[in-house]
Amino acid sequence: YKRLAASTSHEQIAQICRPASASLPRRRRRFDDEFDNCDHIFCYECIVSWKRSKYSNAESESCPVCKVRSSFITPSKQWFDNKDDKYRLVKKHKNHLKTLPCRYYLRHGFCRYSDRCFYDHYEAAKQYKQQHQHSKERDRDRDRGGDRDRERDRDRERDRDRDRDHQGGSHRGSHNGSRAYQHSPSPASPPPSASRYSSSRYRERAY
Repeated sequence: YKRLAASTSHEQIAQICRPASASLPRRRRRFDDEFDNCDHIFCYECIVSWKRSKYSNAESESCPVCKVRSSFITPSKQWFDNKDDKYRLVKKHKNHLKTLPCRYYLRHGFCRYSDRCFYDHYEAAKQYKQQHQHSKERDRDRDRGGDRDRERDRDRERDRDRDRDHQGGSHRGSHNGSRAYQHSPSPASPPPSASRYSSSRYRERAY
C-alpha cells in the first residue's frame, strides 16, 4: 500500500482505496476511522486486510498513513470531526465490548492480551470452567460406560466358555459310550447241543 497524505478537504476519503464516503455503496459505508491517536479513516475491509498482512504488532497497530500507533480501532458508519463526539463513540464501543466474553479466553482458558484486552474475562472464565467441567463429566461417564461394557463382555465370554466346556463334555461322553458299545466283545454263544441223530454212534446203531 502506498503512503498517502491526509485529505484537507471536507470530503472524507478512505486512505487505502481512496473512495469518497458519499460514493460508497451502503453496505460498504463502514469505516475503521476512529483510531485513538489520529483522524484518518479507512474502509473496514481494507484496514482488516492491511492489519492481517503485517507480521509485527507494532506495525499492525499503527496507522497506515501517519504511522502513529493506536491501541484501539472503533468501527463506525460515519466520520466524526469533533474530538468530543469521537471520544464518546470510542467509549461507547469499549463499554459494549466489556459485555462480551472474550473468545480467546473461551477457547484456551486464558487471554494473551491480558489486561489490554477489551472483552470480558470474568464471564469468559465462568463459561470456560462450565464447559471444562461438562467435558470432564462426559469423559467420566464415557469411562464408566466403557468399564460396564468391558465387564459385560467379560461375563459373556465366561458364559460362552462355560457353555463350550459343557457341550464338549457331553459330546465326549456320548462318543466314548458308543465306542464302548461297538467294541465290547459279544457274549460267547453256548455250544450247540449234541444231537443224538447226528452222532456217529447213533448212525451205527441204525444200520
